[in-house]
Amino acid sequence: AANILSNLGGLYESNDEEKSYSYYLRSLSLAEEVKDYFRIATLYNNIGSLLDKKDGTVEKAKDSYRKAIQVAKDHFSEAPERFGEALGMSSNNFGELYLKPIEKIMDSSVRISNASKLRANLDTAISLFREGEKYLKETSNFPLVLNNLGRAQLIDKNFSKALNYYAQSFREAEKSSNVMYKIKALNGMGQTYQKIGNFQQAISSFKQAE
Repeated sequence: AANILSNLGGLYESNDEEKSYSYYLRSLSLAEEVKDYFRIATLYNNIGSLLDKKDGTVEKAKDSYRKAIQVAKDHFSEAPERFGEALGMSSNNFGELYLKPIEKIMDSSVRISNASKLRANLDTAISLFREGEKYLKETSNFPLVLNNLGRAQLIDKNFSKALNYYAQSFREAEKSSNVMYKIKALNGMGQTYQKIGNFQQAISSFKQAE
């Protein structure tokens, strides 16, 4: 039953957030009753991802990601592969929560009013992505966390590091024939080449991503 409710939560996530949230909470309650810790960790991650998209619920999203990470860490030794991937994805998603608002600010013409807070948030994102990288290494989501490390390095103007992460992400995505992750990596390369004024390489990367 917890599995069905969780699947329904995922089904409604893109078009009815309230219904999705309700299904996730009901699934979480049942998973806690039967002590299904892998599902509990997964559901906290899903709830965090859902709350991250809504206005005014970022702190609740952070709390959900922290719980997902803690549950996965507490039960890691019981099934390292499963809990490792859960831990890696929650760390990655938590990192994105910190990264996305910084990207918005950097892409806008708004004057940066609190540089030290931005720096702290970027450092937190990088730390979480590195944690994710550690646990996602042998999984199909490894290209995703590498791509996010590329995004963070691009913001930090570490262009050669950004390109290395994007190239690594592309190679890993090729191994698993994941077209979406390949496109993300190529777009990241294109943006980085654009930033350093290498427009020929930027155009080439963007064309490959089409």
